[in-house]
Amino acid sequence: MSRNSQNPVQFMQKRLRHISWLKLRNLQIKANFFYVWFTIHSDEKSRAIFLSDKIENDKNPSWKLKSIKNFSHKNFILRVWYSDRSTSDSKSRLNLLIEADIDLDHFVYLGDINLNYPSNKFSNFIVFEFFDNLVFCEPIDENQIMVKTQNSYKLNSNEQKKSYDLNLLRRLCNFDRVIQEFRKKADLLKTHTNPRLETFRHYTQLKMQIEETSYNIELTKLKLENTKESILILNENNRRLNKSILLYKNSLVNLRNKCRTENESIINKKNICDNLIREQVLVEKGIKMRQKELVLALSEIFFINKIKESSNEIVNVCLDFSKTYEEKKENELNVALGYFVQALDLLSFIIAVPLRYPVVVRSSKSSIIEFVENGNIREYALYLNTNGNELGFKYALRLLESNVFQLRFFLDPKHDFRKIEDLLTHLKWMFDYLVI
Repeated sequence: MSRNSQNPVQFMQKRLRHISWLKLRNLQIKANFFYVWFTIHSDEKSRAIFLSDKIENDKNPSWKLKSIKNFSHKNFILRVWYSDRSTSDSKSRLNLLIEADIDLDHFVYLGDINLNYPSNKFSNFIVFEFFDNLVFCEPIDENQIMVKTQNSYKLNSNEQKKSYDLNLLRRLCNFDRVIQEFRKKADLLKTHTNPRLETFRHYTQLKMQIEETSYNIELTKLKLENTKESILILNENNRRLNKSILLYKNSLVNLRNKCRTENESIINKKNICDNLIREQVLVEKGIKMRQKELVLALSEIFFINKIKESSNEIVNVCLDFSKTYEEKKENELNVALGYFVQALDLLSFIIAVPLRYPVVVRSSKSSIIEFVENGNIREYALYLNTNGNELGFKYALRLLESNVFQLRFFLDPKHDFRKIEDLLTHLKWMFDYLVI
């Protein structure tokens, strides 16, 4: 029985994913400059499931396999290739060196056998290394393993003595007798010494065990002391934590009570706000009703009638700027402007919108005020005299028109002011809008 069959490593499970190294020894490659690599196939006709890196000019290459962890094959085809770099012919450069049908269960444990075999007997040798330290190879004929023989010495014929010399025979017998006696004494000494050696060895082992046990006891004591200190620290931390938790609980209770009080105050304030809103709504409704009544009374006092398509009159006084001032009666125009200014001022007061350019109501001698720089004011007359300033009157009308547009935009922001309308038309629309 060979030593491989006695090794339990031989019976370990061997799969492709367990291989950590692939080593090839004594490759028979005749080229001097070449690349060598290998491929793994599941069978003879299938494509390669693994392709290794190329190694340059090495007839004893080794590959560390990292990318085959997912393959569980134990039977596969191993093909070793090499390419001759010294030739330019593409057909002769690629060559198949080895094609082996591998069965990992039949590989034997290599152990400490010397790998330096003669190349003529062990060429193209395949070695697998499993689990980073167990080396297996293909089956080997142990008769082919080279074993070193002892050195032989040759003697000259002159140095040889005759075998039948009597003194020599006596010396040999004495030597043999002495050797036998020494052997008996050695056996006797061995017989008496072995029990003592066994007893001493046992005593030494017991002493080592006692020392080891004492060391373990000391370590255990140290661990116990450390454990006690850790327990004390944990208890202290636990006490502090419980104290903190109690403080947090008290603070949470206080916060809860405070939140409850604040919620009650918020509810009370909300009820007060709701009541105020209801009262405000009622007041606003009353204000609107009163506003309607006031505007209705104002529209009845300063009633506006349409005389023609392009002219209106207020309180039966025509207000028309289409004709020249010489052709109109100055008193009638001034009276109409006085009515209009008074009605506009009262309307702005009713709807609570202050005019941009305040007016001074003096009946037919009313005027309008413009604020200028440095807090100064300028007052322009809204009436016309024969010898009056016509430019100042026109500018006063423009300021009055701006006030009308201001109120109209406040009530109707979507109004198209590009449409040309006279002042009374705007005022009548505002009366009608507020009364509805």
